[in-house]
Amino acid sequence: MSSSFIDASVGFPSDYVPVTPHNTVNNVDGTRLMGFYATVAGDIVVSVRGVDRTIPISANTPLIIRGVSLLKATGTTATGIFAIYL
Repeated sequence: MSSSFIDASVGFPSDYVPVTPHNTVNNVDGTRLMGFYATVAGDIVVSVRGVDRTIPISANTPLIIRGVSLLKATGTTATGIFAIYL
């Protein structure tokens, strides 16, 4: 099973882009995504390789995850969400 964590040797973030959660529109570029950052803690619901995952995210702390194609609105309670890109 492959890891959903990124190898830090790949590089450092090049951009933080605000993301609006949506249930059907692919709102993140999964090929460059390193993870997420939220200004207000809560849960995020992401689709990872077609499987929905609910993940708690702390305020002002990066959450590193790969393989995400969609940040879903339903179930996402964190706000001020940014996608972290390579």
